[in-house]
Amino acid sequence: MAYKVILNGYDKTNTKGTYYIEVDAAEILQMDRKELKGILENPPHTIKDDLEKEDAEKLEERLNQAGVKCEVEHVRFDLSKFSLVED
Repeated sequence: MAYKVILNGYDKTNTKGTYYIEVDAAEILQMDRKELKGILENPPHTIKDDLEKEDAEKLEERLNQAGVKCEVEHVRFDLSKFSLVED
């Protein structure tokens, strides 16, 4: 089964400043802080996909602890690679 993790912005209930949230989350995701800042300011954004359920839930927990709102979504059928228009 495939799961994806979707970032939904900053957790407003977190007492850390946004800079520190970005630093912690960027370290978890192994991303550049400025790139992640742009993603967090324009949610929602799928950050990881094609994960096992346990891995997706662990990542969600770590990101929540860092101060990021996110969710795990089950991907039943990924039709994004198909097109009805012929090239």
